[in-house]
Amino acid sequence: PAAPAAVASGTTAPAALGATATRAQGGVEIRTFAHKCLDVRGKSPYDGTHIIQYRCTGDYNQRFRIVPKPGGRAEIHTFAGKCLDVRRSSPDNGASIIQYDCTGGANQRFRLTPAQGGVEVHTFAHKCLDVRNHSAHDGARIIQYHCNGSYNQRFEIRH
Repeated sequence: PAAPAAVASGTTAPAALGATATRAQGGVEIRTFAHKCLDVRGKSPYDGTHIIQYRCTGDYNQRFRIVPKPGGRAEIHTFAGKCLDVRRSSPDNGASIIQYDCTGGANQRFRLTPAQGGVEVHTFAHKCLDVRNHSAHDGARIIQYHCNGSYNQRFEIRH
């Protein structure tokens, strides 16, 4: 279930991105087991940019909007007005999570379900978002992987 957005204080968007960067400012942080935040790598506004974990900075590229869709699913929007996306609609373990123009495709729809210590984020392929290799390091990629109840597949939504 999606949570209402809360306004983030102290975040600023670069002038070059203008309104694009402000779209997700009032969104949520999605924290990993390592107490890091999901992050659009390099603050890039471009399609294909990897979603990683990085120390929480409060920057706009770590704010997301969870937008409810039919069937108990949701799109997760980035600061750039794009959606989290399972790359190339792959059903495989290890497929990267990227940002991409919102198309309404199944690979951009996620189901957030309560799990011990947070939520699991399920993909169209019946897999879970996962911090690759259980890494606690900045820059670790977010992938989809067989849901196994592991701590690296649990996330905390913070307003």
